[in-house]
Amino acid sequence: MRTPAHCERLLKRHPNLFMSFKTHRHSSRITQALDHGRLRAGWLNLVRLFPKRFVMGSDQFYQTPQSPLRFPDSMLGALAILRSLPPDLTALVGRKNPAALFRGTGG
Repeated sequence: MRTPAHCERLLKRHPNLFMSFKTHRHSSRITQALDHGRLRAGWLNLVRLFPKRFVMGSDQFYQTPQSPLRFPDSMLGALAILRSLPPDLTALVGRKNPAALFRGTGG
């Protein structure tokens, strides 16, 4: 289960681990980052503990019209998370951390 407590243990144990948020409604309630469009306190605290280790994920899934499972627009969840963060963390999670990660500089 990808709870904030479990993720904290993993982040402490693995200094090269980065995380993104899972926001779609088909995940277990205990692992969801959002509650009524706001970032849950446990996840916010985790980002505060590891501010340079989080990035926004924006995976989009597309199915045929016959597919029984529909995935919501993940950008809505990503925007809700970014709006829930204080400005300094928004800049890190939304822009600076991915830039550093994909440049290979590690922060």
